[in-house]
Amino acid sequence: MKINKISKERLMFETAKAISAILEKEQDKDILLLLAGGSAFSVYDAILPQWISSHVTIAMTDDRFSRDMDVNNSHILQATDFYNECINADAYYISTEVWNEEKPEELAKRFEYGLRQWREEFPKGVVIAIFGIGEDGHTCGMIPCAGKSAEDAKFIGKSDDKEKTFSELFENEGKWVVGYTTPNNEYAERITITMPFIRNNVDYAVAFISGEKKHEVFDRLIADKGSLDLTPARILRELKNVEIFTDII
Repeated sequence: MKINKISKERLMFETAKAISAILEKEQDKDILLLLAGGSAFSVYDAILPQWISSHVTIAMTDDRFSRDMDVNNSHILQATDFYNECINADAYYISTEVWNEEKPEELAKRFEYGLRQWREEFPKGVVIAIFGIGEDGHTCGMIPCAGKSAEDAKFIGKSDDKEKTFSELFENEGKWVVGYTTPNNEYAERITITMPFIRNNVDYAVAFISGEKKHEVFDRLIADKGSLDLTPARILRELKNVEIFTDII
């Protein structure tokens, strides 16, 4: 895991430069580029468009289950110059927009179907994933099962075994994507790729971490000891080819 500490002014550009370099390196292969939401959106328009082609498929790592175009990540992505560059380059797009009458679990199944179809068609394809990290330690849409201490531990629903619930959702080997509801986030209904998908499919991981408010969770990420249920972002420690870009000094 390589950690790059960059000034706030250069952080976005250096992150985009690293993503562009991976796209260039793997340009002769079929690529699935998974994009984080939130502050990471600031990075994408700086990715060099010449490395986007019909061999590239783009999608989000997770999404907020909302029909609001200012909330749903898939809608927000479509408003970017980067998305237009991808469409102009004949890149393929796996959408996580919410269809009429659809439920989170149904969107999760549709998204998982798209990911499995891509893998079936391109068994030797390369997966590049961009990760953001929340102040609570979440990454993708995997919300932690506890707060900073046992006293403020809480999680989905009213489960008496929060760690078990976390494992059943995000560690299920048969699930690449899950849809669920959590009281622990402003956006309660969510879909997300899971830990097994990340472990078994991601070839390159690039993490974008900005802001002093994330200092404590950054320390939890790089600590020698810790748990995924408290800090899901620690999944990055299990991957090869991980680069973290941060302005946290």
